[in-house]
Amino acid sequence: TDVRWDVFLRSAGIMAVVSFLETFNVGGKFAGAARYSYDSNQELIALGLSNVGGGVMQGFPTSVSIIRTSVNAKFGATSLIATALSSMVVGLAILLLSPVIKHVPLASFAPIVIQAGRDLCCKGDFINAWNGNAPEFVVMLITFVVSLALSIKEGLLVGFVLSLLVTIFGVANPNLAVLGKLPDGTFRDVRHFTEADVIPKAVIIRIDESLGFANARKFAEFLYRTVDVREKGGEAIRYVIIDGKAINSVDLAGAQMLESLAVVFESREQCFIVANLKSHVSKALFQMRVPESIKSHGGHLCTEMGHALAIVSGVDPLGHEAGYQVTRLVQNVDVANHVIQPP
Repeated sequence: TDVRWDVFLRSAGIMAVVSFLETFNVGGKFAGAARYSYDSNQELIALGLSNVGGGVMQGFPTSVSIIRTSVNAKFGATSLIATALSSMVVGLAILLLSPVIKHVPLASFAPIVIQAGRDLCCKGDFINAWNGNAPEFVVMLITFVVSLALSIKEGLLVGFVLSLLVTIFGVANPNLAVLGKLPDGTFRDVRHFTEADVIPKAVIIRIDESLGFANARKFAEFLYRTVDVREKGGEAIRYVIIDGKAINSVDLAGAQMLESLAVVFESREQCFIVANLKSHVSKALFQMRVPESIKSHGGHLCTEMGHALAIVSGVDPLGHEAGYQVTRLVQNVDVANHVIQPP
């Protein structure tokens, strides 16, 4: 028999994604409500093994049962015995009641499904999402409407796709802040902390997201624009500093953007500094030779804002201490990785 692989793979992929979403969401929902730990990996392994066994014996694909889980939770079932009894009841119903059930209209089962699904939908979650995160509210609302109009499987699939799009949009449009120094020595967004003082002849920018291809260009444009605004106000900017406190990772596009910024600011006779980096980010940049490139264009890479301020204030104008500390931090990361993962 000829197999249409395009149809087969597309259907299998959709079933796998929906099955994963159902299992993860339902398990996490009831685990949170009952205050017990939930290991999604363990459950997915069990789900995969059951589907492998079902495929060998020509059985149907196996997934989580939202209705049975809801009913068990409503009646206080907390052990695997309840699951075994539920499976036995379903098996007996299939064997003994199929001749009777096949004559029952499907619409008559709707109240059972609706009653079981009520526990999965909480009006308070919609209100909280609307008040705190409008994009998440839109995703929840569309998912809810699609689930009612079509089925839960289609609703979960649509919600999954929309969630990915919202996540990508968030990464591509991160919060960008101009920082000032507070009396306690910390650096905060000048829009929210009016008492924060900007550092003379320096611009300090923070990006609240990992630095990558999705946001590198927007971040660079924001940096150029901020420097231009300060200079149009009559101030001569000598130092441009990136506070990397919130940067959790840097991909190749992000690393190349940092190198290009160093080149541009060198041509403008400005010193480019990347400071306050996390250890693993420093390690990644070190492996991509970004510190060497930035240094060759008069810039610096620092592990702390204090080292950047030492460069700005003239205490360490050449950044010797900053460079030493970056090298030392990378070496410490290598030692830690060797201890955690011995050869």
